[in-house]
Amino acid sequence: MDQLLANALFVAQTVPPAVTKLFLQKQFVEAKDQCLQALEILRPFALVGPNPLTVDPGSEKSVSQITNAFKLLLLLILRIATETLPDAGGERGRKRQNKGASVIPKEWKMVLDTFNEALIPVEIVAVGILLLIKKKNLHEAKDTVEIHLSAQTDQFYRNVINGVEPDHVNYERVIELYVLHILPSL
Repeated sequence: MDQLLANALFVAQTVPPAVTKLFLQKQFVEAKDQCLQALEILRPFALVGPNPLTVDPGSEKSVSQITNAFKLLLLLILRIATETLPDAGGERGRKRQNKGASVIPKEWKMVLDTFNEALIPVEIVAVGILLLIKKKNLHEAKDTVEIHLSAQTDQFYRNVINGVEPDHVNYERVIELYVLHILPSL
């Protein structure tokens, strides 16, 4: 178990910067491949799924690092998917939208399978909503926003009202996507 944790920690420390560099260089295929490989290594230790592994006391800092790297890699997978989707504009795009409106992108499905839908971190929700909008799956995007907002705590909304970061900015980002990009298109 210690060797697996050490390997996961090494991946958490080295892969996200390498994948970020590939993403910025628009080497999306390589970035996605590295993300997927790293996610499989990190998944058992990341405190996000229904059954994370238990580790020895004293390893909490390592598990926290792994969990943060896991979330970052999920964000990158969603961003890569968003960047590599063709725009579905014009009349042809509307026809495709109607045909494929119920198709959930596999990258978003992976996020939903990893988290309880209501507990997805807001940064990941925002990027997932962008992917759903670009994929023209507006009903799924609308449902995602509504589930996410209804699951927030009173403390979250107090933070939003008082301008506490990052809750305030994240809330504004989700609401902006909802009001400007989802609702007008439904």
